[in-house]
Amino acid sequence: MKRFATLYAALDATTSTNDKLEALIAYFAGAEPEDAAWASYFLAGGKPRQSVPTRLLTEVARERAGLPEWLFEESYQAVGDLAETIAHVLPPASRESSLGLAQWIEERVLTLRGASPAELRERLLSYWDELDWSERFLLTKLIGGGFRVGVARQLVVRALAEVAGVDHKRIAQRMVGWTDSREKPSAARYLRLVAPAAEGDDVDTPHESDIGLPYPFFLAHPLQADPASLGSLADWIVEWKWDGIRAQLVKRAGRVWIWSRGEDLVTERFPELAALGQAAGWRSTFWVVTLIGVAAAGALAVCLPRHIEMRETSILREFDVLKNPQVLMVLGISVLASASLFSVFTYITPILEDVTGFSPHAVTYVLLLFGLGLTVGSTLGGKLADWKLLRSLLSFLLAIVVILTIFAGTMHEPVAAMVTIFFWGVLAFVIVPPLQILIVNH
Repeated sequence: MKRFATLYAALDATTSTNDKLEALIAYFAGAEPEDAAWASYFLAGGKPRQSVPTRLLTEVARERAGLPEWLFEESYQAVGDLAETIAHVLPPASRESSLGLAQWIEERVLTLRGASPAELRERLLSYWDELDWSERFLLTKLIGGGFRVGVARQLVVRALAEVAGVDHKRIAQRMVGWTDSREKPSAARYLRLVAPAAEGDDVDTPHESDIGLPYPFFLAHPLQADPASLGSLADWIVEWKWDGIRAQLVKRAGRVWIWSRGEDLVTERFPELAALGQAAGWRSTFWVVTLIGVAAAGALAVCLPRHIEMRETSILREFDVLKNPQVLMVLGISVLASASLFSVFTYITPILEDVTGFSPHAVTYVLLLFGLGLTVGSTLGGKLADWKLLRSLLSFLLAIVVILTIFAGTMHEPVAAMVTIFFWGVLAFVIVPPLQILIVNH
């Protein structure tokens, strides 16, 4: 624990990439495999779940420091970080811990979840009394779920490649899925991560648990040189730059995995695609998605009226509508409403898994329920907009504020969360028809 706390402080104290790389190399070169496994998990972006409620954490620290509530709050406001405030106000430790990072995480931090408040209080006081300032700061970050570190994942890859003597591209591929919370870091996994490549082989013989790893996801960058400098076209695999969230469907050894761009294993959330890939190969999944798009385009061509009188216009004249203040107002409402939706929906999966307690597989069906709410809302919004346009729109916007406020409380209870999410879906799309009608009318 002490060595990782020292590394964390060193990374936090500098903005120099070279200094951070040197600190990482020094740590991994001397760390035990089980400690290095957890360190690489956290440094690569793995986030520990909150083990102790923030309120209890604050109360125990304040009482141990012997500070009145107002003084602790003033200290917190001055420092700006709860973990750092707690580390500062606690009295000096009376003993020293020799446990490594892996022991602290597996035997102490992870076992805090589900403990009674009395037990949490006793264990927190005991743990803090074994640690110096930097270790307390790190521990509080870990148990509070607020661990962040200013180091890029690629820098961790470079450090591990340097220590292991393995090409960094190979380490990058092995680290895909490294922060999947369902795979606990271990010494065995870390040793496979840094194992030397097989001699005379371009590709390692994968371990059973690594068979489903995808190819590393890379961002697109403009080519600054002559395309001829890339060599033969046969040496390249070209990918079309599609819109949306990138994913990979991997089929190896008779099994199928689906990975998101964020390197999350999402196979269980798309069982129909996984089954299709299993039965007919990975290409069939993408062909089916393509056919759905073609079918949708065909349905629009058939169902839309063919004999609509159109006046001649130009693209530039279409922008004249933006001079209308009422159109700008409606567009502004649409932007704010969308922001309210996506600011919460962006974090809906971690909320459902970490706060509500749903399994990744169950989250799929909760999101399906949200989608049903969207469908109901779109239909209902059209009918109500025909009845009372402005009154309906204002009522819906107010209802969205109310339902999101309710969700802050119901997210802790699975059944209540599901009911709230369904009605949130209804309200999220019930405003779409009124907004579209207002724009068309003006």
